[in-house]
Amino acid sequence: STFFGSARLASACGGLLYFVAYLPFIFVDRNWETMSRNSKFVASILPATAFGICSQYIADYEQTGDGLTWETFAHNVDPCDNFTFQDAFFMLVFDCFLMAIITAYLDAVIPRQFGVPLPWYFIVSPSWWLQSRSIDREQSNKAVLNPFTTQSMQSQSPCGPQFESAPDGPKGIEVVNLVKEFYPQEC
Repeated sequence: STFFGSARLASACGGLLYFVAYLPFIFVDRNWETMSRNSKFVASILPATAFGICSQYIADYEQTGDGLTWETFAHNVDPCDNFTFQDAFFMLVFDCFLMAIITAYLDAVIPRQFGVPLPWYFIVSPSWWLQSRSIDREQSNKAVLNPFTTQSMQSQSPCGPQFESAPDGPKGIEVVNLVKEFYPQEC
């Protein structure tokens, strides 16, 4: 995981984080009638709060005896309500995409055991955007004869099509004089 090294710590912190993210729903529920529609959208940015709002709408529809259906999806139980289940559901979907983007960003920025983390500003640096285009151009210039090998791999590889040849570009990491020593085991 990006933040945690052990599953136990991640699950404990995940439960605590869910509880903290659910706390704004208590405020939203108490002030529902006086809140503006935009305030309800802002409160729904936290997924747990949006889930609480959706659950409240489902409970309200069940209390009326109609239940939540496709016909009532975009309508309110209370005519004075300025927010619908459709709005809350939209915010849940938006939260999924938002959390996926934040997770991908933090995964690239936070240092871990393997790999080199990117700087926090990598998303706005021109080198990051231009680098991906140059790789796409190089890959599009190769003619693919078979889904598993390219013509350049077949012609340059001395061991056959299942091995790729050494890259021609600059070396990122070079290992020199790597040896493995074996020591006698004592029984």
